Amino acid sequence: DLLARQTLGVLVKAGIASAAMALTLIALRGQSLGLLVPLGAAVYVAVGVVVRLVPPEDFRLIGTALGRRRLQVAEVEETQA
Repeated sequence: DLLARQTLGVLVKAGIASAAMALTLIALRGQSLGLLVPLGAAVYVAVGVVVRLVPPEDFRLIGTALGRRRLQVAEVEETQA
């Protein structure tokens, strides 16, 4: 039941972010698609961060993985030079 409760929490948070994005896009309808797409994405991400749609631990894991990847790329470039 805990998994179902966590899934419901994520669903509610994603719904809140989606609703905020939709309201923003509806308010700005008629504007260019080049403006609406990045603005909608920015609103979704901002609200997602505020409601913690993605847990902070996941951000740390992503940062660690990207840091390791950069280190591997640097090592390969050094051996090829």
